[in-house]
Amino acid sequence: MLDQVLPAAFYERPAPELAVALLGCTLVRRIGERWVGGIITETEAYTEDDEASHSFRGQTQRNAAMFQKAGTLYVYRIYGIHFCLNISSGDEGQGEAVLIRSIQPLWGIDIMRQLRKWPEPKPLRGLCNGPGKLAQAMDIHLSLNGGFPDQKSELQLGPPSQAVTKYSHGPRVGITKNVDRPWRFQFSPDL
Repeated sequence: MLDQVLPAAFYERPAPELAVALLGCTLVRRIGERWVGGIITETEAYTEDDEASHSFRGQTQRNAAMFQKAGTLYVYRIYGIHFCLNISSGDEGQGEAVLIRSIQPLWGIDIMRQLRKWPEPKPLRGLCNGPGKLAQAMDIHLSLNGGFPDQKSELQLGPPSQAVTKYSHGPRVGITKNVDRPWRFQFSPDL
């Protein structure tokens, strides 16, 4: 769907920097013959020296995608029911990634509402405003783990339509270790 995807070099930066750079970028996923997705509005960064990170104790079969080349998709299941989408960052062999927490839905909203069981008149802002909700709405699951969001992929990331210069940051959500790191980043698009 995207005319232009983010180049591989875009991801080759520390996770906190990538988390900010991904704000405003386009995230889309092919479902059948249609595309669903929107603009990334919230991210969280995780690094190998961070006790809250899956990579803190080293590489495992589950977190191997975090250690692959920057831009590799890291998808995992949380609480046994929800999936979360992450993008690896930094140098290959370094376990770090950015969690995509939220998007502003723009394309395939009818499909995303069906997948989430989120019918009208429920507000659109609640459709993809959390990592589990986002994954459900975009049909993100373990089959995407280890993939790369290039032009051939069924999940793609594109550059922002406008530069994000104003964003907020604060503590990450749902963790118990290193809660003081202000590595959750958010912005409100003016669309």
